[in-house]
Amino acid sequence: MELDTLKNAWQKVEPATTMNNEQIKSMLQSSNNGALQRLLNWERIGIRLLIGCLFMFSVVFVLQIVLLSKNENSTSMLYIYVAYMVFALLSLPWQCYKVGFLKKIDVVNMSMVSLSKAIASYRRFIAYEMVIGLLFFSMFIPATLYYMLGTEEPIYVYVFFGVFFLGLLVGALLLYKHIYGSRIKQIRRNLKEAKEFGIE
Repeated sequence: MELDTLKNAWQKVEPATTMNNEQIKSMLQSSNNGALQRLLNWERIGIRLLIGCLFMFSVVFVLQIVLLSKNENSTSMLYIYVAYMVFALLSLPWQCYKVGFLKKIDVVNMSMVSLSKAIASYRRFIAYEMVIGLLFFSMFIPATLYYMLGTEEPIYVYVFFGVFFLGLLVGALLLYKHIYGSRIKQIRRNLKEAKEFGIE
């Protein structure tokens, strides 16, 4: 039964108020738990991706050191790979922290107020993450392109790769909105429904 239907039943049939509230609370808890589990799964996928990136950057870093002995221009790219490795290393404990934070959220035993505060904090985490990630890649992607392509390529090559990486950034933001924004919005909508029914 949809929540709007339950609202109408709750308003019209006063003797069934307690039962309806329990049904609604159970439905909201189930919906919140499902959204949290999906967020948790994505955060765990993020940890695996970071580990994979660290391995890849380490391999490329070693190869770049080998090339450095043959090509002095490889020094600049070496610094770029170090920057990516440091970013991934710093992101890994942050990712683990978010997993631990989500695992502490208990939708069954926490009050709606406590759950609301926890979700608000997690929403801020994601916002900070998006801003920092956007700033980092906005600085280092152009630098990567510059040192990879040099200064002798035709202008359309720079335009192509610039548009390509810009598309990747936009795609990443849209993916964040789909993965995190929709789940957080779902939980906040459930919390609003709970407030309307006086569920605490």
